[in-house]
Amino acid sequence: MVILSGSNKVPEEPYTSKAYIVKNKDGSVRQYREFDERHKPKIDVDYQIKPSYDKKNKTLHIHDYKNGERQPPRRLTVEDYVKYGKYFNVNLLRS
Repeated sequence: MVILSGSNKVPEEPYTSKAYIVKNKDGSVRQYREFDERHKPKIDVDYQIKPSYDKKNKTLHIHDYKNGERQPPRRLTVEDYVKYGKYFNVNLLRS
């Protein structure tokens, strides 16, 4: 896994890893992107304000990729929290 600090976004294709993390300037994780075996984005897990869920608080949500297209956000399942929640220092019960 590669951690990018101060970068605005993760790369469109993986260069050295199957997963990338982008951190905010304060060190908190903003985004996690995982790639499939064909080097295409598989999922993005974001921690940010998402008006469709909550207009005031950051929420942890996931975007799946289907046929190369990023899908609208969805809430994480319990399995998603177990797998990806460890990268985000958030109250998982509130997100």
